[in-house]
Amino acid sequence: MENSRNKLVKLVLDNNKSANHIDKPLNLIREIPDTDISVTWDISDGRVLNYDGQIMSDVSQEGTIVNLTANMELNELTLSYTFAVNVFPRNYKGDIQEAVQEYINSQDSEQKKIFLPENISGEKISYYKSASKIGKYIPIVAFIMCVAVFFLKDRDLKSEVKKRNIQLQSDYPEILSKILLYSNAGLSIKSSIERIVRQYEDEKKKNPKEYHYAYEELKMATVKMKSGVSEINAINQYGERCGLHNYIKLANIIEQNIRRGTGELSFALENELNRALVERKNTALKRGSEISTKLLGPMTVMLIVALVILMVPALMSINM
Repeated sequence: MENSRNKLVKLVLDNNKSANHIDKPLNLIREIPDTDISVTWDISDGRVLNYDGQIMSDVSQEGTIVNLTANMELNELTLSYTFAVNVFPRNYKGDIQEAVQEYINSQDSEQKKIFLPENISGEKISYYKSASKIGKYIPIVAFIMCVAVFFLKDRDLKSEVKKRNIQLQSDYPEILSKILLYSNAGLSIKSSIERIVRQYEDEKKKNPKEYHYAYEELKMATVKMKSGVSEINAINQYGERCGLHNYIKLANIIEQNIRRGTGELSFALENELNRALVERKNTALKRGSEISTKLLGPMTVMLIVALVILMVPALMSINM
């Protein structure tokens, strides 16, 4: 770990020339390549740098000193290494579109309004709305398309979405238990997810008709992580794509563990697993009640038919 310090700092600086002038995102790695050393981070000023290494929007033009503490761990041994970086406003090199998008992404996604930046890197920004001649026809076309979609595909789509959500809800405790198992075995979150996906792929080869949305979305998350997306973003996107509260909650639990580097992941996952099993049991009981209600109609029809079969001959014999 002592010998890996220089390599760690070089990887963290990424595209920045030195620690004395940081104007591009840092690469806060989670493990040192070609070693078994895992790394968690503490940042002295989260208003200047976030845990993804991104430079925040309100950085002083004169630069701000931020202390980064790398907590390296290897075979139950830990070593903390602190070094300082001088952070300046982000250098976009004329890429205004990227700057505006990052400013928007930094805002709270749950608020009703999203504000656009008035200046980027000291340059004033103005906006305009492009006019379109076909704009007046858009409402008519949109109305026709909405009616067509409703009558042709809307019902089938709702049915498929319902089946997907039921399957996601059913697979959730299984995925949760596997992550908990591998985490207790000492694997990182990324390694655990990759192993779960490999097992799913092996089972899918044996039975190509097996298709589980939760595992397919998990496979997409591994692809994103391999392509350079951070673990936190990939896992958050996984929860958002699944669209159910359980998966979003799981993503939040994992994100908190990655950011803080705490050892409470197993405890949190175990509590969530117990809650998920109880919820799946209640869901099964609810679906059983729904099936019983659906069977009530056919049973009523059968009862009426039986009464008709019995009553008609009796009435005919009375009239004779």
